[in-house]
Amino acid sequence: MGQSTCPACQIDHFALERFYKRWAAKGFEVVYVSIDKEAEDFAAFYAEDPWETQHDSLRWDGVLVTKLKLIGTPTLYAFDKNMNLLKEAENAHQMHYWLVDNYK
Repeated sequence: MGQSTCPACQIDHFALERFYKRWAAKGFEVVYVSIDKEAEDFAAFYAEDPWETQHDSLRWDGVLVTKLKLIGTPTLYAFDKNMNLLKEAENAHQMHYWLVDNYK
């Protein structure tokens, strides 16, 4: 989860672009949820992403934000096929190293 106007999210987005093909090759799907204030900002920043992107216009009051108790962006989550939370990471690098260690 992130926002196009968040500097840390912008940096993390570039890391996610680097890791995406490796993750997809191992069978992981990426769904990026943006909590951008403006739908136009979301559409402009994430338009070229090869993974699924969603915009939550409720932002910090959104269902996912509330359910996952999101306290900052960027934050990445790994779920199993039954949607059980496996890992919460502060950035794409942290998630990548966890995936490498746990899914060889």
